[in-house]
Amino acid sequence: MALAQTPRHQSQFVDLVQPFGSIGVLDDPDPFPLATLKTKCIAVHMHSVMGRPVFQRPDMAEQGAILRKLAQLVDAGEVRSTLTRRLGRASATALIQAHRD
Repeated sequence: MALAQTPRHQSQFVDLVQPFGSIGVLDDPDPFPLATLKTKCIAVHMHSVMGRPVFQRPDMAEQGAILRKLAQLVDAGEVRSTLTRRLGRASATALIQAHRD
């Protein structure tokens, strides 16, 4: 599960993620609910799309490869925007509906 607006969705993702699961955090939540995650042994992975260039990683070209692959998936209709409609609160039903359409 990857998150943006983490504080807003905190109670939902803690309920949704299984024990020993993991989440990827895309924003900079403050405060961050570590205690609730620890009780379920949920791993937290912080991510920044600018990580490679900021740290001048030797694999910076990989970012371009990822973006090219994403463009191919978008062009093929396999990846679609999530901003086309609202399905209400995050739930299993909403996720199933979003992937069905």
